[in-house]
Amino acid sequence: MQTISIPDLVHYHVYTGAALPRVTALLGYDYVMAGNGVFLRCENKHLKATFPVAVTAIAGLPDLSTEFTLKIPEVPNHILVEILTDANSDRTREHMYQIKHNGSEYYWDQPRQGGTLARVEYSIDEDKLSDDTNVVIDLHTHPGKAYFSSIDNHDELGFRLYGVLGQTKKAGFNSIVMRLGVYGQYMCIQPTDVFSEGTNLKEVVYGAYTETVKSAL
Repeated sequence: MQTISIPDLVHYHVYTGAALPRVTALLGYDYVMAGNGVFLRCENKHLKATFPVAVTAIAGLPDLSTEFTLKIPEVPNHILVEILTDANSDRTREHMYQIKHNGSEYYWDQPRQGGTLARVEYSIDEDKLSDDTNVVIDLHTHPGKAYFSSIDNHDELGFRLYGVLGQTKKAGFNSIVMRLGVYGQYMCIQPTDVFSEGTNLKEVVYGAYTETVKSAL
C-alpha cells in the first residue's frame, strides 16, 4: 500500500532563544510559544510577520519580538492617488480595490462589486482567479472615519494586507488604517510600513484636494 505524505497545515514551536526554522507549513504560518505569549509567524511571497495572538507570561522561556517585513518594494503613492481619485468620483457607496504585485511592478483593479454606504460585496471573475495570488492589499472605503468594522472582521479571512480609507462628503479622505490578516487573526500595522516612505502619504490621504495631490493627478 502506497503511503502519501501530506504536508502539515500548521507547525508548532517552542522559542528557546535560538533561530526559528523557516515557515514551511502549507497554510503559511506557525504558532510559537514564548516567554511573553503565543505568537503567530507567517510568510508568503509578499511579506513575513511575527505577532502575538495570546499575551501571557510563560516561565522559563525568552520573549519573542513582534515583526513585520514587506518582502517586495513599498507601494508607490501614485497607486493610492489613482484609487483616491476613482473613489472620489462616486461617494454614494463603499468601493473595493485590490492592489497587486506581479513580481516586477504594482498595479490595481476592482473586482466585480456592488455596495451601499454600509457595505460593499464583491466577487472574483473566473478568468481572474489566477491573478488572485498577486493580491497584496484588499482596500475599501468607509463613509466617515477609517476603522475595521464587525462586517470587515467577518469578510476579511484571507492571508493578505487589508486597508480602510475613511471618506467624508466635503474633505475627500481623512484617514487610513491597515492590518495584516492571517485567516481571521490580525496584526495592526502603520500605513507607512506599506506605502512609499517620504512621498507625502499624509497629504495624499488626509487632504485629498491639497496641492500635493493635485500636482500628482
